[in-house]
Amino acid sequence: MANIDAGNDRETIHSEMISNRILDLRRNIETAPRSTLIYAEELTLHFPQDSSDIILAEIYEIQARCYIALGESKNAEEVIRKGLDVVNVSSNESITHGRLLKNLADLDFARGHHSLSAENYGKALHIYRSQGYSKGEMLCIICLGNCYTSLGEITTGMKYLREGLEESRTSKFYDGEITALIGLGNAYTFLGNFAEALEVLKKALSLSQDQADQKRIASVTINIALAFQRMGNLDDALEYYHRALDTVHLFKDRLREGIILLNLGSVNFLKGNLEESLLYFFKSLKVRTEVHDIAGQGSCCNNIGTVLTELGRYDEAKDYLLKSLDIRHQTKNPRGEATSLNALGYLFHLCGDNCAALEYLLQALAIAQKLEQPDMIHECETTMVKVLKCLGRHEEALSHAEAGFEAYKRMFNTQAEARATNLRIQFETEQAIKDAVIERLKNVELAKANEQLIALSEERKEFISIAAHDLRNPLHSVKLMLNVLKMEESGLKPEFAHYVKEIEIASANMLELIQNLLDTEIIESGRLSLNIEPFLAADVVEHVIARYKSAAHEKKINIIKEIDPKIYILADARYAMQVMDNVFSNAIKYSPLGKSINFRLFKKEDMTRIEIKDEGVGLHPEEMQKLFGKFQRLSARPTGGEHSTGLGLSIAKKLTEAMNGKIWCESEAGQGAMFIIEFPIFEVRPFKEKIKKF
Repeated sequence: MANIDAGNDRETIHSEMISNRILDLRRNIETAPRSTLIYAEELTLHFPQDSSDIILAEIYEIQARCYIALGESKNAEEVIRKGLDVVNVSSNESITHGRLLKNLADLDFARGHHSLSAENYGKALHIYRSQGYSKGEMLCIICLGNCYTSLGEITTGMKYLREGLEESRTSKFYDGEITALIGLGNAYTFLGNFAEALEVLKKALSLSQDQADQKRIASVTINIALAFQRMGNLDDALEYYHRALDTVHLFKDRLREGIILLNLGSVNFLKGNLEESLLYFFKSLKVRTEVHDIAGQGSCCNNIGTVLTELGRYDEAKDYLLKSLDIRHQTKNPRGEATSLNALGYLFHLCGDNCAALEYLLQALAIAQKLEQPDMIHECETTMVKVLKCLGRHEEALSHAEAGFEAYKRMFNTQAEARATNLRIQFETEQAIKDAVIERLKNVELAKANEQLIALSEERKEFISIAAHDLRNPLHSVKLMLNVLKMEESGLKPEFAHYVKEIEIASANMLELIQNLLDTEIIESGRLSLNIEPFLAADVVEHVIARYKSAAHEKKINIIKEIDPKIYILADARYAMQVMDNVFSNAIKYSPLGKSINFRLFKKEDMTRIEIKDEGVGLHPEEMQKLFGKFQRLSARPTGGEHSTGLGLSIAKKLTEAMNGKIWCESEAGQGAMFIIEFPIFEVRPFKEKIKKF
């Protein structure tokens, strides 16, 4: 009995000692990762046989976090796999199991394996939910948001980030709230919505300052600098990077110091200060070598090689780029590997060895295509074109130029779609807040709330108006330059003529969106000025049909006209034309190839009726209710890849009703759609003053 009691006492002591040591180790991971790692390794070497496997897995998880903090991803993955083997043997889902999966996901994310990281974050999330570990659950939701954003699925990414932000705020989990705000800021930066990005990141900065969390302050400041860098505001980017550097020096965070030095080098490179950028890259490499940040060393070597290439120091550049490639291959960073391969391809092209250049570029392109990263594909294809032209393989060069342009379009379309979705979500959120406030508040409080809402609405409208006007002018300049290029079209190479056409379509789509935003703002602000007078309706109809004759011809659409040539409409001719234009352009967009569109103009009692009927897929009953709403995207899609802003029908309805008219749609799924517009008719009487034709 004495021996048994002693055994039990020893087991209790071992468990208590190890548990206390694990708590101490967790506290020291960020501040002293190297010494924490050494101590954790000693624990595994002398791990008592009578202790729980889950405790052993927990020590492996601590080692993994230390290796991640030190940038030693290969070693981190090894101990994570050991930990997962231990928990899989016990076959019990535990918080430690979830932590190991999250660490593995963190590694995959850093390497650019975003699909794998999303999968492991999802598994960790499931375990955390089953164990009721809410903080881990919130962090996984936020990490999933960052994964999907990096994969280009911005809408899904922002959905997760907003969910994580809301749950973190409700739980007063400030670490999660700041992390989610940083993720949203980066998503807005990717979309080019820099004003939104900076607003969100400054909220994160304010929250970090309230918590006096110097590490978070440094992290947010770095991301603010990155937003300025992406928007081309390089001086502000430098200022914020230096602020971040001063902050990390306060708590001696060498890992973040290495990141900031790398970014300072990147900004100076963009400013054309090549020697200064090289100095920062070497400083970053020194720091990252000292803290054993192997992945960071790969980035530094790549950037040093890139600058040396620009300086014409080709032999030195080759050494650093090959070293970078080797590191990125060892740390399993495929996106980084593709970047280094592309840089080597460009270097060998400059050295005149285009055959070697082509080998590197083909490897880079294969990785980029496997990762489905359009920005990287575009970069590889662009370099490939230069190399193939030098090799005299012009047909292949043209093929790669087209592939590169397609990748660029995918990047543009992804961002444009996400921007439109974000605008819709923002509009719906604002409307929901407004409805909730009006329902809750009464009398004086209601009046105050309405004043605030009106002020906010006016601010938003003013911002949209200013932004749209500022965007419209440069786009008109692009259009003028395109017209000049088209005049010289006969002298252009076929591939360049194709690009001119694509740019013309893209700029026209952007102009349409901007004009629609301006029209919406004018209507909603009550500044719509109408000039109501009679005009000959047939002239307007013929003008609208003529405008889309070419588009209809491309899709082999037959336009059937039934037009009464003697009907006069009492309305504003310019806006009546815009209404018909919006409806008819939709009919063209959503009509399949080879179908017909019926365009009728006739008198119906005391109104002028215009009917535009297509043979498209039609609309479901539930979609009819939201057909004329703003930013609506229905199940039907343009049949020829045309652009749609989601504002055209909303504007048409508001304009029609402002001119005492009506507009509605009659449709059944699979039976096409007929849009009906009615305006007041003007009866022409004999011996009266002659009516001016439109």
